[in-house]
Amino acid sequence: MKRKKEYRSKGEKFFLEYLPTEVFDSLKPKERENYKKYRDNHRYMFNGKVQIKKWEEEISKLKDKIKSKKLQINGDDSKGLGESVGWKVKMVKGYEGVQKYSDDFQFNISIGFQVRTFKDSKE
Repeated sequence: MKRKKEYRSKGEKFFLEYLPTEVFDSLKPKERENYKKYRDNHRYMFNGKVQIKKWEEEISKLKDKIKSKKLQINGDDSKGLGESVGWKVKMVKGYEGVQKYSDDFQFNISIGFQVRTFKDSKE
């Protein structure tokens, strides 16, 4: 005896069991065309939902990674104890020791405007 197939999208809205051969053969051409459209698009819709769920999980993981990296950069001093110092604070502390060298590299620019008068070429 044949085992009944279990479909991944069973229980979804608009789910229609696979038609037995006798029923499918008795369908009119327009009904077959509609059935094919239904089956194809139902499968595309189900696969699309699965893909969206997978992407949402990836987005959630990436958001957690971003949050973790921001904590590494800025540190977590939510308790006010100064326990977890981030890279930014350490960088500023290191910069204080070499700040005097950055003064040598100031750039200045000046812009001058000159009013020009043009002679008419017909003269």
